[in-house]
Amino acid sequence: MNQQEWEQHYLDKTQDELQPPDTLLTENQKLLTGGTALDIAMGSGRNALFLAECGYRVTGIDRAESAVQLAHTTAQKRSLEINAVTADMLSFDLGIEQFDLVANFYYLERELIPCIKESLKPKGLVFFETFTSLGISHDDPRYRKFLIDPNELITLFSDFFIMYYFERVKGSKAVASMIAKKV
Repeated sequence: MNQQEWEQHYLDKTQDELQPPDTLLTENQKLLTGGTALDIAMGSGRNALFLAECGYRVTGIDRAESAVQLAHTTAQKRSLEINAVTADMLSFDLGIEQFDLVANFYYLERELIPCIKESLKPKGLVFFETFTSLGISHDDPRYRKFLIDPNELITLFSDFFIMYYFERVKGSKAVASMIAKKV
């Protein structure tokens, strides 16, 4: 979607329509021990809000101002504090060893991976879930760059300790899920 479509997508949503946090986070809540967290391409903030409920000081970034506003408003309504930022992820400085956890759900920019790694503190966790190329025509360049190949995610984080990795078909989409720890 282009910028205008993303803005409209979130303008059409209300706080009551927010999806629950991703199951990769909720099913691994025992790993969520608090600290600082970054939610990349946070959308309406469902994961950022959940991480704040788990005791994290969360920075959530999205390029859609309407998404950031929805996340901020929802956080206030739930008496949670998140730092919701409107920015292009590729130009935003993630810093060095700033976060105890980075959440990246359904947003793939391979050039951002080194920045994600650098932004994590030692022993920091990355929760990453994205669509894979399984079942997608390799001839369609519009979508190809946003899809991970089988085992590519695990390769991109080969210098991390992989705590969990699973590729599967989830509904009508093929998905790769990973939890990794910076060593």
